[in-house]
Amino acid sequence: MTHTARDTATGAAATPPGDGADLFAALVQALADQLDAARHGRLDRVIESMERADALIEQARAAGHPASPACRRKLQRLHDQVRLCLAQQHDELGRRRKQLARGKGTLRTYREAGGAG
Repeated sequence: MTHTARDTATGAAATPPGDGADLFAALVQALADQLDAARHGRLDRVIESMERADALIEQARAAGHPASPACRRKLQRLHDQVRLCLAQQHDELGRRRKQLARGKGTLRTYREAGGAG
């Protein structure tokens, strides 16, 4: 497996050699990496992979390489999985924030009642 050069400004992979199939294979990999990062709560890697995917999409558009219907379905499925994973994490963080707020409220009430000093 070869290593791809990285754009120093965005961290995105530089144009992979070859035709549109290489671009779409790299895009599928970027989305798979993004999904893996999202599942592990690595927001920095999610953003890196998103930037890499955006750069690859622009390269494919600029080169005039349309994705096949099967490739489009696979890309859409991966994208949907990433969105779902991030939405679930967002919901979980919201639940935890509410739980923390309730705990702080309980502690404040306890302190005001003279229970802790």
